[in-house]
Amino acid sequence: MPFREVELYQHNLETAAASALDLLSEIIGVDTLFVATNDGKTNHIIKALNRDQKLVEEGSSLPFFDTYCSLVVTGLDPVLVIPDTSDSTLTCSMEVTKTLGPTSFIGVPIILPNGEPVGTICGMDRHGYQFTSRDQELLKRVAKLFSYVAGLERIAYRDGLTGAYSREFLYTNFAKTFKDQYDSAAFMFLDLDDFKTINDQHGHSSGDEVLRIVVKRIEARIREGNFVFRIGGDEFLVVVADYGSEQLLETIATTIIENVMKPIKTTDSILECSISIGISTFPHNGKDIDTLIDLADQAMYRSKSAGKNTYRFA
Repeated sequence: MPFREVELYQHNLETAAASALDLLSEIIGVDTLFVATNDGKTNHIIKALNRDQKLVEEGSSLPFFDTYCSLVVTGLDPVLVIPDTSDSTLTCSMEVTKTLGPTSFIGVPIILPNGEPVGTICGMDRHGYQFTSRDQELLKRVAKLFSYVAGLERIAYRDGLTGAYSREFLYTNFAKTFKDQYDSAAFMFLDLDDFKTINDQHGHSSGDEVLRIVVKRIEARIREGNFVFRIGGDEFLVVVADYGSEQLLETIATTIIENVMKPIKTTDSILECSISIGISTFPHNGKDIDTLIDLADQAMYRSKSAGKNTYRFA
């Protein structure tokens, strides 16, 4: 399974979910309990407990909006209870209802402290289980616990200023597993040109705004499943998984450069900046993270020497 945003939360959530579902199963008599993570596009079942009937497959994934979990996350209520999914206007026409048949359903969102939803804890039953107020309260409490677990994971793996993945995540998680996840990967080392001038002339507050906007522009030019890391200062690393061809990498690099060049409106000014990129590839240029990053860094400096605002391959 390729890396996804939701996988940031899975390692600790899986452990917490396994214990929580075992405990909840002793208190709530529903047939199926499960915990899912999502990124707004894909819903992934990280843990599932089925008693008599296997309604949910642990480890399975579906498009987010094809699932009941999407209704839990996008709804306004803290708990979604549907006594009969075949009789509810919310669910009666969904493919999952046609597949499973009528079920009773309950769902509570898992929401980070900053308000961002990252998953759900849910229950389902084909026998019309009646969810009590006690059941609802228990699931809400467990969801709150999960939100703290996911929140701590987010703090550990995200750069606080830009929201890009952190250097710590790169070396403590990604570096250890990417070779098993991908057949090929491109490492793009990005450095803003003359960023010190922006800080000196417009102040560090404007510089911080520029960094945040640049990260959003880079993320807009890469596909789902790829990564943007902040290495430090104005240096970033983009990892393009299973890229297929060098031509695709050239297209990505070119579109990133063009997007970064667009005027940047900060609180106080309208600024312009450019970016230089160096690219190395796994496994062609190397198989360990340090070698790949060093080669991409060297290629980036060749871009600087070539006049900046361009890219070079290792």
